[in-house]
Amino acid sequence: MENQKRFLEKYRDFPPYIDDGRWVVDKKRRIRDVGDVIPKILEEGKGFGRNLREAGKFEVLYDADVLKIGDEFLRFMDKFV
Repeated sequence: MENQKRFLEKYRDFPPYIDDGRWVVDKKRRIRDVGDVIPKILEEGKGFGRNLREAGKFEVLYDADVLKIGDEFLRFMDKFV
């Protein structure tokens, strides 16, 4: 009961509801675009291996821009995913 009270107090500005027996709220995320999330994660030094953190330069590609990478990488990703 105490956890429920804390949850409801914390999110009192959002309409709470029960989903599958749990209290939930729908709240917009502060960061909603992957192009904004990755730099933040890299700044914090979390979530990526040392090689990627030390690379220092990266670019997030969207939609058709991914096709510009090249066939070899796309074949790799096809097998990876």
